[in-house]
Amino acid sequence: MTKSYRVHHWHLDAVARALMHDQSGEIRRLGEYQFRLLYVLAEHAGQPMTREALHGLVWENRVVGNNSLPNAIHALRHALEDDGRRQKIIKTIPRKGYLLDDKYCQSINIKLDTEYSNDADQTMGIVPASPSMSTMDVTPEPSPGSTGSIMENKSGGMWKGLCLIQFFLCAAMIAALI
Repeated sequence: MTKSYRVHHWHLDAVARALMHDQSGEIRRLGEYQFRLLYVLAEHAGQPMTREALHGLVWENRVVGNNSLPNAIHALRHALEDDGRRQKIIKTIPRKGYLLDDKYCQSINIKLDTEYSNDADQTMGIVPASPSMSTMDVTPEPSPGSTGSIMENKSGGMWKGLCLIQFFLCAAMIAALI
């Protein structure tokens, strides 16, 4: 079971280190540490994270400048269409750290089928570059502050985005096999 997240209207694509918009399919690439930061904030949505904890989890105790974290937060706010003044999605807690508002974050479990689906592939020595996506069980988990309804977005945009993600993952697998 792999954990993924949806923040606001954006799905976090860990393979591409990018955000994919649920409705339009637009892809916004993030830097390695920006993506790590967003993933860590999503894992701890609704919980204040100190600057020290974020530095340790994102930059893994590498020596970085004082502006690395604020610059990454600024880039994430821009990518997520969050206003730095109103801070609806990513909030700054003065002299403490940052908080990803759990109203805008949803956890999604993705079940990957790692078994070979074709014995001929095994015999010929064809090994997929990544786990097979032939069966994909996507189970959204409502965020703690939500109503619990999986279909909170009435347009069904979340499901369109997940279908697009599945399409791209399948296309990537086929390309890896060719």
